Amino acid sequence: MILALCTSALAFAPPRRGPRLAPLAYGRRGDADHDRWRSTADALTAWRGDEATVAKCWRIDCDDDGFTWERRWPGRKSQIEDVAWDRITRVCWERGEWLCMDNFYLIDDDDDREWVVPSGALNYKRLVDVLDRKGLFSTKTYVECQCVSEGGTICEANPNAKAPPRPSSQTVKPPSRRRQRRTSRRRPRPSSRARKTRIRRSKLKQN
Repeated sequence: MILALCTSALAFAPPRRGPRLAPLAYGRRGDADHDRWRSTADALTAWRGDEATVAKCWRIDCDDDGFTWERRWPGRKSQIEDVAWDRITRVCWERGEWLCMDNFYLIDDDDDREWVVPSGALNYKRLVDVLDRKGLFSTKTYVECQCVSEGGTICEANPNAKAPPRPSSQTVKPPSRRRQRRTSRRRPRPSSRARKTRIRRSKLKQN
């Protein structure tokens, strides 16, 4: 029975209720929907760790250009970041342990950054759709993930990730012409040994 469910793509495909909605644009803030969500998140006094609570303080808005990751844990400073998809080098999915949520990890290896999106976060299902459409983490792989044991991780690389910029070579600025003229007019100062030799010669002439 369990094997039959694991091999069935329909059994573990991302649930779709009603028509497929277009994902929200990342970086979108200031509308009534977000204001209501933010007010609810800021009013929380504790996070129980369940999916019902995490959706009230953790969300991700995404489209084909990038995603906005926002977390408002009770009693902590809120975190909001806008990230373009070409910064993401890998996408990993982690199977949650017993009674724990699954997690997506959006990883930027070049800057050593990662953004965690638990399965209970608001707009998690939309993230799954966008990752599939962008070729970052296919729905087929997502279905296969449901048979992974607790703590197991599956990753897919982003073939369209933007390469980090190469460090530019430091160029030495040539001196100005005015400075070059001053340098050319200056006479080289004689060494201390040469000055002593001149003094001796002058004394010998006087004698």
